[in-house]
Amino acid sequence: MTVLVTVTFDDDETVRISNEEVADTNYWEPWLLAIDNISFSLEYPYGGNRIAEWGSLKISNKLFTNEDYIWPPPLFISLKVEYTSSTEASAVTLVENATGQFSNMDEFGVQYDVYLNETDGVLLLEKTSNLDGACTADFNGNDVVLPRAVGTVDYAPVIRLENYSGNAVFHTGYMNGTINVDWFVWDDGVDITASCTVGGSGTSGTGTFYRSAAAVGEVTVSGNGTFAAASTMTQAIDALMTARLGAATIVGTNARSGDAKVGHWATSQELLISYVSRLCASHAHIISITDTSSFTAYLIKLEEFYTPTSEAYQDTKILPVGHEINQGPVSVVRTTWPEREQVDEGGRLFVKETTKETERSNSKYWWGTTTSTLTDKLKSDLSNTAWFNRWPGYISAGVVGFIGSDMLRPGMYVKNVTDNTSTTVVAFDSYVQLSINDDIFTSGEDFEVGYEFKHGRELSVKSFSTDVSTIEDNLTFIMNFMHARQSDLVIPLEDVESSSLAVFGREGRYVAEERRYARPLYLNYNKIIGIVYDFENEKVTYRIAGMVFEENLLT
Repeated sequence: MTVLVTVTFDDDETVRISNEEVADTNYWEPWLLAIDNISFSLEYPYGGNRIAEWGSLKISNKLFTNEDYIWPPPLFISLKVEYTSSTEASAVTLVENATGQFSNMDEFGVQYDVYLNETDGVLLLEKTSNLDGACTADFNGNDVVLPRAVGTVDYAPVIRLENYSGNAVFHTGYMNGTINVDWFVWDDGVDITASCTVGGSGTSGTGTFYRSAAAVGEVTVSGNGTFAAASTMTQAIDALMTARLGAATIVGTNARSGDAKVGHWATSQELLISYVSRLCASHAHIISITDTSSFTAYLIKLEEFYTPTSEAYQDTKILPVGHEINQGPVSVVRTTWPEREQVDEGGRLFVKETTKETERSNSKYWWGTTTSTLTDKLKSDLSNTAWFNRWPGYISAGVVGFIGSDMLRPGMYVKNVTDNTSTTVVAFDSYVQLSINDDIFTSGEDFEVGYEFKHGRELSVKSFSTDVSTIEDNLTFIMNFMHARQSDLVIPLEDVESSSLAVFGREGRYVAEERRYARPLYLNYNKIIGIVYDFENEKVTYRIAGMVFEENLLT
């Protein structure tokens, strides 16, 4: 197994080094003395950006003392790391655009601490100086950032800017579409859209609106922002990235279908990628930034966490597998969000803001409606969403809508959603029926089956929507993931060819070549949520969400 490192200096001088001498398409000097593991993990426990972590590498002094290079070693270098078990042409890129910062040196070599440049300095919000026209500050002369409507907002408070020809000027908050059609203006809850004019060059400036009459109270806007009710998260994130960067390339391999229904009035400044990471995590999605070469060339892979994909990866050897519960049980996941609405009190209209809250205390791997009234039974044969499918030798869901093919077991939580009663699973009877501890169901009642932990940690998440149905769905997907088992699979790097390399966030199905039993070791529909490359021991460890099990162990 060969590690290939391309080192670039400040003057754009490039040299190729490796952990062994390589003469292939290019010549690689054997000057890489040591390299720490490269690992990938999630920014949040339930989604968000793929974060690469790295410690340091050590380079032989020969790189700096030979006739082509100048001593002393530079304080900063740029790095690209690849590895291959065969040829340079088949090498897999692990990281690029990394920065090495000088740490220490001895008689053998120079150590650089490595930092991965996975986010550029593009900010979510903009300064008023980006406006064309007279508006360069707010009404009081302060330099402010401009709030942004991300999705569809209700009664969002806009910023007052400098007057234009005696007219009161306000920033639109990047509302999208046509005024009085796609978005509207309110004065303390009174519709004043008809008296407002959209600004432009030569008037109040692009991204503004103005009116001759002074406002009586708080001026707010409602309607479509950067994107509105996009059909998928892919389209939503594409619209947001394009709005800030001018262009973006989104590879949406398995984003949630249906309206994204994001509704957020962003007022706090942060890096654009950090914001997108939090936004995607709130919807139980992950993103992978694979290209940050320019502000207009982001390549983002977007993947939902809670359903399998049609793509599978196979490797031939699997070393011992470990199982564990992720970070301890989660008893409840909750979120809050602001809701602004028009209120009429005795004929006086104004906008009132309240804080809404909701939570989920159980996962939901199987759900549906009962079709029979049976004592101490749960029966549902309406759709495969509720089928309690059995894999040979085990009871397993095996259907879309849950994470990690977590198997149905005695003791699992069963909830009667219709009357809010609960019990536990006693036994699996058939793919449409379970035996349960208590007689809580009659025909036609809605149910959920999953896990509930009365004693566990609480998880608070940031909500980027005001649509209650969307928020409740998000909490369900997050809780399902937090209750999924996790496993570590260790595979020799020499057997991980580029054609079968598992991709972060995608399904992995692994078939073990070296096994004791007639039937293989399967991982069905498991999301890869962590990867660690151990170069010293020449192995890669995949962390997956979901169980690993061997089929028919006794056959």
